[in-house]
Amino acid sequence: MTLDTLEADFDELPDDLCAIGKMDGSGDTKHVWKASNSKAVAEARLLFETLTKAGYRAFRMTKLGRTGKQMVSFDEDAGGAVFRAPEEATRILMVPPFAGG
Repeated sequence: MTLDTLEADFDELPDDLCAIGKMDGSGDTKHVWKASNSKAVAEARLLFETLTKAGYRAFRMTKLGRTGKQMVSFDEDAGGAVFRAPEEATRILMVPPFAGG
């Protein structure tokens, strides 16, 4: 199984979908799943862990005007939302490491 991907803004996603947006040189691609699908949740956790081990940082996305927080862990048992930072979040942006010069 692989997570579905969408080219859409976080605000355009249906409320019942969780999403990881992985940034790259062309913008970001949303990897989406439903929190009620345990196999998809496990795959999302693997994606989260793979990206953080590669140096990506995870940020909880919020409504405009609210402060986002960096995320440090993944919780499959969060019940509906699968990430905590420390609050539950269903929209995550993964930012690649930056190189200075």
